[in-house]
Amino acid sequence: MATSRQSSIKGTRLRSTSSGPLAPETPEEVADAKAPRHVVDHALARREAILEIRRTAGFNFDGADTDPYLLRAAKYYGQITERLCPICTKTELNELTYVYSVELGHASGKIVKPTDLPRMATQYGFLSIYTIEVCQGCGWNHALVSYVLGDGKPRKAARKPRDLA
Repeated sequence: MATSRQSSIKGTRLRSTSSGPLAPETPEEVADAKAPRHVVDHALARREAILEIRRTAGFNFDGADTDPYLLRAAKYYGQITERLCPICTKTELNELTYVYSVELGHASGKIVKPTDLPRMATQYGFLSIYTIEVCQGCGWNHALVSYVLGDGKPRKAARKPRDLA
């Protein structure tokens, strides 16, 4: 009996842990709060995923697996780039910038404009930034780069507003 095929290419999931740059215990000496540090470029993983899709003629890629919230966020909050999608080669890619931090409290994981990052870097100690590319046409999405901003001084988490459940 034939088994169902599982896609080897999955959407990018960003998972955080309580350790690492999201929740440091000791202050860090930072020369410039606005300068990215702990930079991780995901270009090799992106290239590998694209080559795998092309090698299998798209058999392992199903754009329907893309989270509908990610597509909606890219449509309304994404920054349109001039780069075409590497999969469908028809649609321009949208870039989303997510910010995660224990210091943000309930607002951790929100989408921000890249122009807001320098201001936020001086207000918070540790901000983990993730830039994601999304294609509205075929559903392609992948992490481009992740890095840390902030002045290196840990702060308490922001309080949850009373009007939030």
